[in-house]
Amino acid sequence: MNSTPPGFPPWITADGEIDLDKLPIDGILKQTIDLDNFERFRSGCAVLGSMAGGGRLEAGLYLIGLIGGKRAAGRNPARQEFECDPAILRPSTPIPCRPSG
Repeated sequence: MNSTPPGFPPWITADGEIDLDKLPIDGILKQTIDLDNFERFRSGCAVLGSMAGGGRLEAGLYLIGLIGGKRAAGRNPARQEFECDPAILRPSTPIPCRPSG
């Protein structure tokens, strides 16, 4: 049974687990741009990686853009906020991709 218990947000299952398909992404995205708190950034990236691994392609696309943006910032000294290690952005499961064409 995966219905939401009364009084709980819709992304909490009857088993008390988080349903990543229903979890709102906006707050997670805000975590990943918090440059003053690396742990918040890292945990936001980890949640996005899990969401992407679970089929939320928008989360995977955001992570790809985030990695690209941080690499570009590394080439532009004016935009260097902090070093971003792509290893922390690696999802626990592969991001599903479909061939184009």
